[in-house]
Amino acid sequence: MKPGWRLALAVAAWAISIPVMGIVGSWLKRAAFPSVRAEIVMAHTIEVVLALLAALIYWRCVPHASGLVRRLLYLAGFIVLMGVVGHFALGAGIALVTVLFGL
Repeated sequence: MKPGWRLALAVAAWAISIPVMGIVGSWLKRAAFPSVRAEIVMAHTIEVVLALLAALIYWRCVPHASGLVRRLLYLAGFIVLMGVVGHFALGAGIALVTVLFGL
């Protein structure tokens, strides 16, 4: 598989995991952890998991460059890409959780 396709599939899977984690987190909040403190801990845990997944995607899917400048440009492009994709995935996740669980 070409590196570009592998990167695109990994980013798409990461974007799909955002609404899925939101649904699971909302369900756990209602079913098992109704306190506000548990909700905050769960939200931060989801953020850490998503950040670790993004770092893993960068490490495995972004091609290695010989020069430091090119590698930094790849990193900056990856961060911008993940920020834009994450923004839209978060919006979709919020809409989906609102539809499923209400306000």
